[in-house]
Amino acid sequence: MNFRDLSIRKKLIGIMTLISCLTLLLASTAFIATDYFIEREEIKKDILIQTRIIALNSRAALAFNDPDTAYNILQALETATTIDSATLFTADGDLFTEYIRSDHKSFNPNHASLSQDENFLFDSDRLILREKIVLEEEVIGSIIIHANLSELKEKIWRSIFLGLVVLFISLLIAIFLTIWFQKIISTPIEALRKASIEIGKGKFNTEIDVSSQDEIGELATAFRKMTWDLTDQRSKLEKATKAKSEFLANMSHEIRTPMNAVIGLSELAIQVEQSQQTLDYFNKISNSSRSLLRIINDILDYSKIEAGKLELENSDFLVREIFEHLSDLFRAKVAKKHLEFILCVSEECRYELHGDSLRLEQVLLNLIGNAIKFTDEGEIEVQVKTVQESADSVTLEFSVRDTGIGLTKSQADKLFHAFVQADSSTTRKFGGTGLGLSISQKLVTMMGGKIWVESKSGQGSTFYFTATFQRNLGGEDVNMIPPEDMEHLRALVVDDNLSAKKSLIKTLEMFGFIATGVSSGQEALDAVREGIDKERPYQLVIVDWFMPNMDGLKTIEQINETFKGEVVPKMILLTPFDREEELLEKGRLVGVDEAVSKPVNCSIIFDSIMDVFGKDVAKTFRVKEGVVDTAQIIKHIGGARVLLAEDNSINLQVAVEILEGVSLIVDQAKDGLEAVKMVKKSSYDAVLMDIQMPEMDGLQATRQIRKDLQYKELPIIAMTAHAMSGDRDKSLSVGMNDHITKPIDRAKLYAALVEHIKPRDGLGLATPPKQKRDLTNNIIPENLSGIEVDEALERLNGNHRVFKSLLFEFHRNHSQTASKIRSLLATQKNEDLINASNIAHTIKGIAGNISAKRIFVAALAFEKSFSQPVEGRLRLVDELESSIEEVVSAIEILKNRDEEANAKIIELSGGKDAHNLDIALITPVMIDLLEKLKIQSFDAEEKFENLNKLLVGVDNKARYELQRLEEQIGNIDFNSAKATLAVIADMLDINIESK
Repeated sequence: MNFRDLSIRKKLIGIMTLISCLTLLLASTAFIATDYFIEREEIKKDILIQTRIIALNSRAALAFNDPDTAYNILQALETATTIDSATLFTADGDLFTEYIRSDHKSFNPNHASLSQDENFLFDSDRLILREKIVLEEEVIGSIIIHANLSELKEKIWRSIFLGLVVLFISLLIAIFLTIWFQKIISTPIEALRKASIEIGKGKFNTEIDVSSQDEIGELATAFRKMTWDLTDQRSKLEKATKAKSEFLANMSHEIRTPMNAVIGLSELAIQVEQSQQTLDYFNKISNSSRSLLRIINDILDYSKIEAGKLELENSDFLVREIFEHLSDLFRAKVAKKHLEFILCVSEECRYELHGDSLRLEQVLLNLIGNAIKFTDEGEIEVQVKTVQESADSVTLEFSVRDTGIGLTKSQADKLFHAFVQADSSTTRKFGGTGLGLSISQKLVTMMGGKIWVESKSGQGSTFYFTATFQRNLGGEDVNMIPPEDMEHLRALVVDDNLSAKKSLIKTLEMFGFIATGVSSGQEALDAVREGIDKERPYQLVIVDWFMPNMDGLKTIEQINETFKGEVVPKMILLTPFDREEELLEKGRLVGVDEAVSKPVNCSIIFDSIMDVFGKDVAKTFRVKEGVVDTAQIIKHIGGARVLLAEDNSINLQVAVEILEGVSLIVDQAKDGLEAVKMVKKSSYDAVLMDIQMPEMDGLQATRQIRKDLQYKELPIIAMTAHAMSGDRDKSLSVGMNDHITKPIDRAKLYAALVEHIKPRDGLGLATPPKQKRDLTNNIIPENLSGIEVDEALERLNGNHRVFKSLLFEFHRNHSQTASKIRSLLATQKNEDLINASNIAHTIKGIAGNISAKRIFVAALAFEKSFSQPVEGRLRLVDELESSIEEVVSAIEILKNRDEEANAKIIELSGGKDAHNLDIALITPVMIDLLEKLKIQSFDAEEKFENLNKLLVGVDNKARYELQRLEEQIGNIDFNSAKATLAVIADMLDINIESK
């Protein structure tokens, strides 16, 4: 267990014991070391005295060259047990005589152990001493003695032993005292801990003892006061919670009832014979209704569970229909992440069951949605199988397998708890409320089943759940039964993904076909050849387009070329989502009969097979993902007059482009105060209101408008970058009808306008589109660093010119935004901090509209950072500055490209200047443009186009002013445009004001 997870009692004991142990150990070590060095010096002194005595006694023997006498003198050392040997040397260093202790005859002293300059040496286990022998101030020889240190070692080991004994006894005493005295601190803390647990369980009357006046006593007093306050409020909270739960539970039922009616009626309408387009509308109504129902389920169902009012609604349904709907809902998401999405159908998909299909689908939606969210590569597979069957019921087991990040055991154990995610980091990265799986578990239990997960961290997860339904025997689905002459049709599936291949084979077998599979184009060629050779040819080959080495198109081409002249099977190509038409067009050239997008759906594949074989069978209509249908929107609200209140020029331009894209007539107000005045002067079908504006914000403006009863029904829609929780409620609370967040989602905005603009005579008319230039230098490159170009162009209806104008406007006005914010932060004034946040809010909205995602995220993070210290906010400003610099650099490259293109135009035109221009033709066009600028008419764009064509060959200086004029008109900055037009007129020596 981690030390920080231990109890305070154990921590105190451990810390104090460790400190005591270390202190005693250090003290004992110091004492032993000191004793060792003292003893060693004593031994050295004793041996040195004996050495000097022998040296004195040996002088005569050396002087008279008498080795025997010298030896006898050395032999006197026999009584000194610590001396192992003694050696006499002459003055020349020659060996004179040597003594070796009798019990050390094998000892061989190393006479070279001492250098010439050393007189003693402590070796590993002995002491070596040298003493000179002097006679009448003349060195006549020397003596070297080797002494062992056994006595010293014995003393040291005794000291160590005694030290350890003392250390052990002292440690026991320290532990005992620690255990005894830690209670003074740990006991009241433990009491507080237990009390807090009880309070956490709702037992607010738990007694809390205040036994001291120190910090712990103050904490206990605060706890006691808290319990008194909680007890006082508990009854009120319980009543409020119960009322809230009952209200939300009732609302859940009330909302689902009309939604079910919409779904049911639209599905009935689908069964009526009508045009394919009408069927498409009804299917989309049904699917959209189901999606809306799912959105409210997670929010309201948990409240129903709390109130005990969650009930299942039973109706007849097919599992196949649920799988097909899942295919529609998720095909775009899995295609975006390049995942393989496999819906493995079987005979269970033909069962007609009786139960709550919406709740079953809700569980599958949650599991599949999670699988997609937590999987970056690989596949997601959904299967169903029968685990138990009786005469009138069936228990099915559903599984959702992914190859994503997986779960640890501890994460899996808490996964089905309400408001709990796998862990905090997953929550931050992937979001979510933590309610989905908790609600799913409750729904599965109500359907007579259970839910569980098998997973390993880093190896993906498989979620299983069972559910029991009533089965309508004899009511099985018979819509996908092929004609008799197609029974036992031989089909070949070619797909390198094993799971996808098995799933499709299973689907074909459900149709009654004989299906086999291979994993590559070459294997397909071999299989087709083998079938022909054995006179059992394949009649159908289904090939995945995306395969290594040989893709689907190449495989089909090879099959057709290889077996030309023979009976070639029908060819169906499996394509990625949204590339079906493109690949089918290419495939027709190499022998593709039909294309079907993944994930493969049993209805679609059945209908396609029937088509390629020319069989006229009843088909189940399928809805495909589509784009915004502006034609249909124009039929509803085209020609409507709307007021747009927006103070930011870039955001204003984006909104105008989007609104005029569906033939709306747009008036503009620069702030809330002007919007109130314009509403009272003109008649509008709707008002689109920004929230954060100067003079008067959108909320105040709406309150002013609603005060006049004649505008009680006027649709007012918030269109703002305020997207935090609660912002929508604020908008609705002041009388707004809807709340659309920036960056603007065209589909949501159009849907809101269609919903709130009331029908009247004159609506549904398309206004003529404005003429737009398509010069080469107006085309935006596909890749601009820091900007999602495709997304931005989609928002602007593909208008490259406007997008370029927005980018140049951003470059001019916001390159130094981060520096401005940093300067405001430096003052630490509250007013400047608010201004810094407002600047971040503004650039966030602008970044969203030009799809500068990194700037948007950085600005949003800074806007939310008021609670952070200055250092943290400065780091966020650094990130914002870095992201802005990335985008500004990309825009500068674009501007340089435009300048080069303009120079090329001038060069090709012969470098004409003002003297070569037709002033008589240019003058009325300039006057016309000036008049449009004065009345702030959007026709100014068309007038500028006419003028620009006439001035194509002007010099660089005039060309620069023309570019400025174009940008100002594009940004609806008409006042600046008038000034720039006057500058151009002066360059050309044209007087436009007096005309």
